[in-house]
Amino acid sequence: MGMKWSCALCALAIGAMFGVEQARSATTTTGSAAEAGAAATLGKPVFRASQLKGVKVKNKAGEEVGKIEDLVIDAHSGAAKYVAVSVGGFLGLGDKLFAIPYDAFIFAPGERRAAEPAVTSEGKLADVVAILDVSKETFKDAQGFDKDKWPNMVDATWRSTNDRVYGSIHRRKLEGAEAADADAKEVVRVSALLGTNVKNAKNETVGEINDLMIDDGDGHVRYAALSVGGFLGIGNKLFAIPMSAFSVAIDTNRKVTVLLPVTKESFKGIEGFDKEHWPNLADKSWRERNDQSYHSWPRGTN
Repeated sequence: MGMKWSCALCALAIGAMFGVEQARSATTTTGSAAEAGAAATLGKPVFRASQLKGVKVKNKAGEEVGKIEDLVIDAHSGAAKYVAVSVGGFLGLGDKLFAIPYDAFIFAPGERRAAEPAVTSEGKLADVVAILDVSKETFKDAQGFDKDKWPNMVDATWRSTNDRVYGSIHRRKLEGAEAADADAKEVVRVSALLGTNVKNAKNETVGEINDLMIDDGDGHVRYAALSVGGFLGIGNKLFAIPMSAFSVAIDTNRKVTVLLPVTKESFKGIEGFDKEHWPNLADKSWRERNDQSYHSWPRGTN
């Protein structure tokens, strides 16, 4: 696994992130055993994808590497593939973006919230830093790119060359990693999905994607928070709809189209929420109730 993380750092970062007291005892454990122990107690923290932009990235030495600019997900499975990090001053060059595998990051509280969870119950990232096991040498052979000239991230040659650079750094073991590791046939940036109008089979506008909710346990987009108002003839309400219900298509000009095969009747009896009062995303019982609400909905065609 290349450079080894100290056990104390892993336990502090993971334990402080989610406020898990048991993680402190992990300082006597090493490698995958420590990660497995933490995973057993952390549950499945869920956070909003919109909160990632601007998060500072630091390495294990405490040096500021850059900041997160975007997240790239598999358009079909919703698996988080790459985090686009802006790296400039760290390397002593102009700002370049680097696509770094999602599982290379650990999100931990910043100095002002060292004793508090980094993810709030409503999925907000509060004073968070992203910890990445890299040095300047890591980027020596990395493929940087300009923010206006993104590479084709489904190209097998690009992917192989890019991922090889980060093969020796510390990587988390995500739940269902085998599925997430599958080659993506199409990818999409989170920034391209946020604010996108969602259509149904009749080409009616159902609503707009307000945010995406990422399950950090397995690195997948669990829900899309859909803002639905005019379609239902009510004031704006958000609905946390499973990502598997959507179909995402991207044309040759990179225009994103999102389809949801529903009618007004589909929302009957389903509880929405106000954008200022999100549900407790960390509550397992809420997730189970919410998922059950959409159990009969058709799945997307991705």
